[in-house]
Amino acid sequence: SGSRALEYFVPGSTTDESDWDFYVPPVLSSVIAVKNALERSGVTFESSLSKAARQLREKSCAALNRNQIISIAYEAFFNTRSWSREERIVIDAVQNTYPDMRDIIAHIRVDGSVRWMDSLVPITIQCCGSVSFPEPQQTRNHSYPDGITAKVLNGTARKNNRTVSVQLVIGTIDPRRISVADPLFQTVFRSVFSFYGSHVQCILTKHAALHMYYRLALKKMAYRWHVPDAIQEKAEAAVQKYISRGFEFKAAAEDDQWLLRSAQDNDSCFIELETDDCYSPSLSQIKGLRWRHTREIIRPSLQPTTVDARHELLYFGVISRGYI
Repeated sequence: SGSRALEYFVPGSTTDESDWDFYVPPVLSSVIAVKNALERSGVTFESSLSKAARQLREKSCAALNRNQIISIAYEAFFNTRSWSREERIVIDAVQNTYPDMRDIIAHIRVDGSVRWMDSLVPITIQCCGSVSFPEPQQTRNHSYPDGITAKVLNGTARKNNRTVSVQLVIGTIDPRRISVADPLFQTVFRSVFSFYGSHVQCILTKHAALHMYYRLALKKMAYRWHVPDAIQEKAEAAVQKYISRGFEFKAAAEDDQWLLRSAQDNDSCFIELETDDCYSPSLSQIKGLRWRHTREIIRPSLQPTTVDARHELLYFGVISRGYI
């Protein structure tokens, strides 16, 4: 998704430095398969600890969210290799700030996953080892809404003699909203609905391409959406980046009624590409995608569960288990 998918619909939207963002549902076999495919294509992934150490070297500080804190504590406990100076600073900062993280075993479930700890607060580590915390209002808004993203694997690749960033975004399922059709919808599209602008609200898969605001993007225009305070600065930087590429931003019209949209209306662009008997998300889910917006707010609408969607999901589940 993002700018690389936008390039498919609006050529000239990327540069050699543009990131590559790949999305995968939280299914272990899927994550491993996509990660291996990217590595065979030349992508080198780095752990949260390696990334934080690199940020200390390059920027003299490293910001860690809750998932990254847990990941660093996990690696520090189980990996016995020698640490670089920057890695040692990061590990000490995490363990001194959260002493419970020294013994990560106590937080590991039977299935190998790490228990979520509400007491963890994002931190910023300086090159001297000092730690600072976000303001209270930032703490409350530091994460995306439930069901957006569980984990991001960060990597790099070489393209045209330049190093570009690659992100493998692993979705999450909100257990409060499980239904026959919703789980895959949540893992893929909820990330897209969290984006700061309509121009990058598009996806490109093996079997389908969709731009939710194609007619607007074709004019190099975009709606700007509200984002959490903690990523406001990042969103503003992204807006300026696209302004330099010729895009204009505006707020959607404000009305008493929400404007209802769908993947197959006149303002979207849906293209059916290569198809086979096993793909995710299903074509019915993409075609049936509905949402609504007003001014700076965009929200997904509940999809009707159709017979086709039920059949596709059931068939996908059966063949993925080797019964066919």
